[in-house]
Amino acid sequence: MTDRGYGFSYTDYADFRLIRTVTPPIVSEDRLSIAVWRYFSMYETDLPFAVISDYRGVVDFAEAAIPVLKAVIEKSYMDERLLAAAWVVGDNAPMRDLLRGVLVSAGRDPDLVVATDAEAVAILRAAGVAVPDGT
Repeated sequence: MTDRGYGFSYTDYADFRLIRTVTPPIVSEDRLSIAVWRYFSMYETDLPFAVISDYRGVVDFAEAAIPVLKAVIEKSYMDERLLAAAWVVGDNAPMRDLLRGVLVSAGRDPDLVVATDAEAVAILRAAGVAVPDGT
């Protein structure tokens, strides 16, 4: 499902929900603020969950949207059901640097920002999430 250019999906497994998001090429404060409601609606489950967020295609991330993203990260980590999260950026160095900075400012590990889906899955697995092969 998309909302304001953002892609959201999830898969429920026996013992957790895997949430995936795709961020559009242009991120503005107002569009991100509106899309956040859809993102948090995927938390409506009794299952613990893990998140992989795809930022590979972002070409413009508005400065005013950074505090919104930080608040989303902080709120996500306040939910005790969150098992792990990773951010995928491919070779998008500006987005890698931005996300690493936001994670540090939110008190989180900047190494959660990775280049590939396989690395993101490895982060989830290292946190004890039983992500099936081929995910």
